[in-house]
Amino acid sequence: YMSRGGDTLVLLSSPDGVPAFSELPQQLCDKLSLFLVENTELSIAVGCSRPHTGISGLISCNKEANIALRAAESRQRSKVLRFDDLGILSLLYANDPDKEIKEFVKDTLKDLICPSLTKGTELLETLESYFRCLGNQRKMAEELYVHYNTVAYRLKQIQEITEKEFN
Repeated sequence: YMSRGGDTLVLLSSPDGVPAFSELPQQLCDKLSLFLVENTELSIAVGCSRPHTGISGLISCNKEANIALRAAESRQRSKVLRFDDLGILSLLYANDPDKEIKEFVKDTLKDLICPSLTKGTELLETLESYFRCLGNQRKMAEELYVHYNTVAYRLKQIQEITEKEFN
């Protein structure tokens, strides 16, 4: 625990290999969010980093927590934000962009990139077509040589697998 001016830095430490510790930042953010909902008169913003190890990890934690804090301060609603919740913006601040991009793609596409998914290739082609055609399903059907309803069905499958909505 360190405090300077109005800022407070909380450091959490655990022995290596403690799986419950990886869930602690999310649990802590959930509790703080609930606390702030119940205490609307408080003006508090919280930024939380991902867990890291070692001295270089401490530097990464500080950087990520400050980025999340700045983003939390600019929000109207929940003022508690984890670095992981920044989504694609976290890629802009990554120490190792290649690693972050791979993780982001894996987390975003989830089971869609799983080799055991039988229709995975078709769904990935449909997703690529979605971006090329800017979401125009008629153009996608022409490009993919499939019926318009097939495109709609595949997009629905992609949304269910990735748990992401198309806007």
